[in-house]
Amino acid sequence: RKMAGDMKLETAVAIGPHDLTDWLCEKGRFGQKAGKGIYVYGKGRGDKKLDKEVLDGVKEIQKRKGVITPREIDEKEMLERMLFPLVNEGFKILEEGMAQRPSDIDIVWIYGYGFPPVKGGPMHWADNYIGLNYLLERLRFYDNQAAERCAR
Repeated sequence: RKMAGDMKLETAVAIGPHDLTDWLCEKGRFGQKAGKGIYVYGKGRGDKKLDKEVLDGVKEIQKRKGVITPREIDEKEMLERMLFPLVNEGFKILEEGMAQRPSDIDIVWIYGYGFPPVKGGPMHWADNYIGLNYLLERLRFYDNQAAERCAR
């Protein structure tokens, strides 16, 4: 419970108070060791299921705060939102001189983090499967979306 309180304080300091954190704590949903948090945990490793009570709680909080119902995100957009910033950070690493070549970054991701070797690493993947012009165009698009959302 103390750790949950600490997490709540850290979150509140960094991004403002978060109603979902309060709701989870009020319901005694402290995470895996408690057997439930956002998920309900079973006995086996990795045995977890998203709990409908949490989804209902999120919807209740959204309604109370006047949040627009989330839209569906297709697989392509999800992939772009997860991997394009990773590639962008790779370019920042190159720009800062912390790596000499894109392949240096790819090696770290393949052997250090388990990026699928068949794709050659995130930098190779972006250059050869996605195209750097498209990557830049989409990063700018998502950046503009975030700026609009934060300006509200």
